[in-house]
Amino acid sequence: MAIYVTRHGANAGAVDVAAAINLNQAGAVQAVQVPAGVSAIKEVNVTLSASIVAVASAGVTNEIVLSGQGMATEQHITVGALREDTTSTGGLHIAAPYSKKVDMPVISGNVIDINHFMHGVDPGTPQIDVELVFA
Repeated sequence: MAIYVTRHGANAGAVDVAAAINLNQAGAVQAVQVPAGVSAIKEVNVTLSASIVAVASAGVTNEIVLSGQGMATEQHITVGALREDTTSTGGLHIAAPYSKKVDMPVISGNVIDINHFMHGVDPGTPQIDVELVFA
């Protein structure tokens, strides 16, 4: 049986600086605790959005880092890019989550820290959801 755990964050920091992704559905800070009876993360799903105010000619690659006592080994995962080409409103753009099948051993009962990094030209304050699928 798979167990899905999602955390949210907003990266208001500069490029190449860690931003904690640790807000639960109620908006409270809550680390990810590895559920009992699981041995690995089997899938990582990421939804990323641009800031409300576009920044002309800005763009970043996005990376999440999974670390902490709940991870057997720290993991770095590229999760796509974000680019702003104009400061005008471009209308509605819906993007599907980035999804990656993985097999990352975890340590049950311990905590996983999720951090988001942007690399490139700061695009503002992107919002990000990270969903870990445990089995």
